[in-house]
Amino acid sequence: MTVDEILRDALRDQAAEQRPAEPTLADRVLEARRRARTDRIAIATAAATAVVALLVPLFDSGLDLLAP
Repeated sequence: MTVDEILRDALRDQAAEQRPAEPTLADRVLEARRRARTDRIAIATAAATAVVALLVPLFDSGLDLLAP
């Protein structure tokens, strides 16, 4: 027996001992990813809004931050 065959047999034995994955596993994983992506978008949007909210009063007050 080669190392490849021994490894293949060991992995098959290990897989046979485990119970199959739940039918809803993929749905739960996709939902978690979707939630994480939505959270990242919300955080980025809130950060951009905060930056704009801080900069707009500076530009309205007559300060010219871009002047040399």
